[in-house]
Amino acid sequence: MYQPKPDQVTEFDLGSNRSELETYVVLGFGGSGQDLQKAFDVTYVAPETIDGVATAKLQLVPKSAKVRNTYKQIFLWIDLERGISVQQQAFQPDGNYRLAKYSSIRVNEKIGDDVFKLKTTGKTQTISPRG
Repeated sequence: MYQPKPDQVTEFDLGSNRSELETYVVLGFGGSGQDLQKAFDVTYVAPETIDGVATAKLQLVPKSAKVRNTYKQIFLWIDLERGISVQQQAFQPDGNYRLAKYSSIRVNEKIGDDVFKLKTTGKTQTISPRG
C-alpha cells in the first residue's frame, strides 16, 4: 500500500489473512454474483442513477466476523448494462466510510505492465509490519 503524504510503502504478508483479502478482491475485480454471495449476505436496495448510469444498489454484509471488524456493510452500485461496479461505499464499525467512484471505465482492453508499478520517489520508505 503506497501512501504519498508520508512517502511510504507498506508491504503486508497475507499469511493466514488470504481469505479476507480475497473477499475484498471480488468487490473490485469482476467477481461474479456467486462469488459475492459466498462472502456476503447480499440485498437489493433500489435502482439508482450514478453520473447518468442506471444502476442497481446492493447492500453487502460480510458473513465473516473478521471481515465485519473491518467493514460492517458495503454498498455497491452495479451498472445495469455492463454488470460492473461504478461506485462502492464501505462502512467501518465506527461509522466512518470509504467511498470509491469509478469513471472512464474501459472493459477488455490491454493494460501495459507499467500501470502496475508504484510511482514512488527516491526517498520512499518501505516498511513490513509483523503481526
